[in-house]
Amino acid sequence: MSQCTVRCLRVALALAFTLGGTVGAPAQVPPDPGPDPAPAPVTPAPTNGSTPPPVLLGARVEGVRRAIKVVPTVVLVRNAADFARIVGGWTLRQRFPVLIDDGTDGAREDIARFVRAFEPRTVIRWSPPDNAPPLPDDPEGRRSTLDEVARLSWGARTPEELAQVWAQTQFRPFGVVVASPRDPAWTAAVALAAGRGQPIVWTDTGPRPPGDVFDEAGLQSLLTTIEAGVEALNPGAGGEGGWRGLGDGIDSVTLCLNAPSRITVAGDRLALTDRVGRFADDSRWAWCGMIFGDERTAAYRAMCALFLTPRSALLFDGYKRSFAPPYDLQPGADLLTKAGWKVELSAEPRGGLDDWRARGRFGFTADYIHVNSSGLPSWFDLTPGRARPSDVPALNRPAIVHFIHSFSAERIDDPNTVGGRWLANGAYAYFGSVSEPYLAAFLPGPLVTARMLALAPWGAAVRQDQGKLWKVNVFGDPLIVAGAPQPRVEEPLDGSAGASVEDEMRAALGAGRLVEAASALVILGRDEDAVRLAQAAIKQNGSCPPDLARVVIHSAARRRDAPLLIELYASLSRADRLVPEFADLFWQVARAELEDSKDARLGALMRDAVRERTLVEDAAALAPFLLRTSGAGAARAFVGEMIDRAPTPEARAALVEESRKY
Repeated sequence: MSQCTVRCLRVALALAFTLGGTVGAPAQVPPDPGPDPAPAPVTPAPTNGSTPPPVLLGARVEGVRRAIKVVPTVVLVRNAADFARIVGGWTLRQRFPVLIDDGTDGAREDIARFVRAFEPRTVIRWSPPDNAPPLPDDPEGRRSTLDEVARLSWGARTPEELAQVWAQTQFRPFGVVVASPRDPAWTAAVALAAGRGQPIVWTDTGPRPPGDVFDEAGLQSLLTTIEAGVEALNPGAGGEGGWRGLGDGIDSVTLCLNAPSRITVAGDRLALTDRVGRFADDSRWAWCGMIFGDERTAAYRAMCALFLTPRSALLFDGYKRSFAPPYDLQPGADLLTKAGWKVELSAEPRGGLDDWRARGRFGFTADYIHVNSSGLPSWFDLTPGRARPSDVPALNRPAIVHFIHSFSAERIDDPNTVGGRWLANGAYAYFGSVSEPYLAAFLPGPLVTARMLALAPWGAAVRQDQGKLWKVNVFGDPLIVAGAPQPRVEEPLDGSAGASVEDEMRAALGAGRLVEAASALVILGRDEDAVRLAQAAIKQNGSCPPDLARVVIHSAARRRDAPLLIELYASLSRADRLVPEFADLFWQVARAELEDSKDARLGALMRDAVRERTLVEDAAALAPFLLRTSGAGAARAFVGEMIDRAPTPEARAALVEESRKY
C-alpha cells in the first residue's frame, strides 16, 4: 500500500449497495473495484414506508461500512494534531484505526482493549514530518482545518469537490456530527465525519461537565444551531430526502461535545439525547447519541464504533424471574445464539452479587453487555445483593452496555457512579437513565437484541419508536450497527509510514528497558509475555519493580493469575495502591482468596486497601478472615477502627452492627 495512508492522494471508490426485499436484510457490497475506479452510483434507499426507519437507517450505515475496506493495522499517534493528520490520509477504498497514545495508563489499557478486539496484523507508531504545522489555535482556523480533514478522507479538498463526489456516487449523508473547535471531543467528530460521510455542524461552546444540567438558554441555542446547520445542508435537493421526518436524508445526530447531558422540562430532569432530534411538539426527526471525553478518550470511542463489530454478549438478569416477565433475558440469549454470537447468561438463581463478582473477577470479555437491575447512582441491586460502582469489572474488550436501572447515568462523567464507571472502564457506548424513568421507559432486553440483529443502529435500537421525551440517554455513536465484519485488505502499510511497536518492544527488551518492553507487549495484546517479564523480575529480585508492576497488573488479571496479581499489587508504590483503579482491581480478584487463605500478608494488604466508599462491605469481608487467622480480638479491633473511619452515620451504624458478631 502506498503512502496514501498517511497523506492525501486522489481517491476513488464506487459506493454501492441495494436493500434486499426482506426487512433487515444486509446490504449487498460489490467486489473490490481495484485501484482508481470510476465512481459508481449508490442505489438510493427506498422511502415508501415498506422498511421501518430504524432498519432503513441501519442498512444505509451498513452499506457504507461494507463498501470500504479496512487495513488490519492499528496506527498510534502522540496527540490530537497528529490524529487529525492521519485521519486526513484515509481513503474511501482503505481505512485503518487511529488511536492516541499519550503515555498514560488509560491510553495503554484502551489501546490494548481495542487491539484484543480488532486483532490487527500490525500496530505501528506514526510521527509527522518535522515541519508539520500545528493545528490552528483560533476557532475559525481550526474549524476550517478539521472540515478539510474530513473532506480529504472522501477524496475532496473543498466543499464543492465533496459535493461533486457525493453527486457522482449518489451518496446522501444519513447523519451529522456536532462539535466545537474549543471542545476536546472534536477528535470523535472528525473521525465519524470522515468514517461515515457526515457533515460537521459547528458550535462555539466551550467544554462543560457532562454531569451538569443544561440551562434553558444554552439548550435552545444548541438546538437552534443543530437545526439551522442541518437545514443549511439542504439534503432534500433534487426532490429526494429531506430531514424533517424519519426515513429521509438526515436521521441521526451525534453530539461530540463535553456538554451537560441532562435538561430540565417542567421541573423534571430529562435526557439531552432524547431532546436533540425532536421538534418542539415532541415529534422525532433524528436519533441522537453523545460522545464526550478528552481528545484521546473521544477518539477511542469513535474508533471502536467505526471498526469493531459486536459478536459476543453477556446478559445479566438481576431481577426475580417473577418480577417482570417481558424483561426475561432468555429469549434474547436464544436470538443472539441463533445469530452466531457467543452468549453468556446469568439469571435467578445465579443473578446475585456473589454470581456477579465471580463472573467478573478477572474482568468481563464481551462486546455487548446487558444488565437488569435497580438502584441509585452509587449502587445497583441484584437478586440478592447490592453492588457498587467498584464492583463493575475492568473490560477486557471495548463494550456496548445497556443498563436497565434508575439514575445510573445521572452523573455520567463521575466514575463513582454506575454509568460513569462503565465508561471509565472501557465501554464506548452506554444506555442509561438520568433520573427515575420507570421500567417501561426501557425496551426489554430481548426486543433490543432483536432490533440490533435487524440492523437498527444503537441510537434507535434502544428507544421506544413512538415514545415521548423522557429520561434515558444514549452515549456513544448512535450509528453503531451489529452488522457483518468489515472486509479487510491484507496488505501492509509502507515501512516509511511508521515504526512497528513489535520492533519497539524487541529493542527495549534487548536494552533491558523492561517497563517499556512490557508496555509494548500489553499494547500488542500479548498479556502472557508481559506476565512472564514480571515473573522473571520477581524470580531474580524477590519482588517486581513498582513501575513494571503498574504496567503488568491488568495483564495478570486477564491471565486469571490471582497470586501474581496480589504480588504485583504488593509491589506497587503506596500511592499507587491507593489509586481506585488498582484498589478496586485488587479487591475484585483477592476477595475470593479470603475464604481459604491464612496468609497474614494478604490480610495486611487488604486491610490497607479498605476503600472509603465501600468501607462497610470491605470490613464485613475482611473481619471473618481476621477472626479465623488472628482471633476475635483482632477482628473486634479492626471493626472498631473502621467505625472510627465511617464516613456517614449510616455506615457507622452498619459497622456497629457488624462489630456485635465478634
